[in-house]
Amino acid sequence: MDVLDAVAPGRDDLVTVIQAYFDESYGPDGLLCVAGYVFTKAGVRGITGEWGNMLRRYKLPYFRMSDCAHGKGVFANIGRETRDKIAREAIRMATHYSGFGVAATISEHEFNEKVPEGPYIGNARAYEFAVWNCLMGVRQFMRDAEYKGKAAYFFEAGHRSQSAANRLMNSLFESPNMRAEYRYLSHTFVAKEAGAPIQAADLLAWQFYQDRRRELAGDKRRKDMEALMSKQAYVFRHINIERHAQMVQKLMDEISSEIAAGQDPS
Repeated sequence: MDVLDAVAPGRDDLVTVIQAYFDESYGPDGLLCVAGYVFTKAGVRGITGEWGNMLRRYKLPYFRMSDCAHGKGVFANIGRETRDKIAREAIRMATHYSGFGVAATISEHEFNEKVPEGPYIGNARAYEFAVWNCLMGVRQFMRDAEYKGKAAYFFEAGHRSQSAANRLMNSLFESPNMRAEYRYLSHTFVAKEAGAPIQAADLLAWQFYQDRRRELAGDKRRKDMEALMSKQAYVFRHINIERHAQMVQKLMDEISSEIAAGQDPS
């Protein structure tokens, strides 16, 4: 609750709706990261205003962390020193206005190769499973904060995994029990250009993706990642494929046994 109070001193925001924004980052190595931030309404208002001022100051239509880091896209004509300054500003705002950050990294290639397919959440493809892990982080955050309001979930529109995210959310929240557990109000897809919160999620996903890549390669953590980690509370998980595949296979075997015995596996 102290974390929420820090970004939303007015208690009214704590009993209405919090907003969770998610984005993904991935590369040809098969590594995938899904990450996001939780905001109160006050946090959304705060970051939207200040982030918009930053974009106008640098004449940017939107912020994308990968383009900022490599001088591509809308950052192609901006020098490295200025890009570093912009990234530091974005990190400061993302950590200041959000209440909590969550991230999950997973090897898509390994997951698709080793995890059996089936009609259960554990069998969901890599992206969906990573999203589910992030949702569980948000759920735990709400429990710890004793939050009793609702939660709205946002994903980037037009991304390669939009259909998978929509399928997962619809499947999860068909159940009234799951809707209550995750305080579910709605899920929506928003354009990257639509606002600061989804661009902040983009920043977080890219940073955690790069951090996991560097960890696997034995390289040091980036300084901007160190700054990000020092100023915010996060739950992040590097998903162990071998352990998960064994768990899924055991679950499927148990369900098959119950069906064979004429029992209802639900």
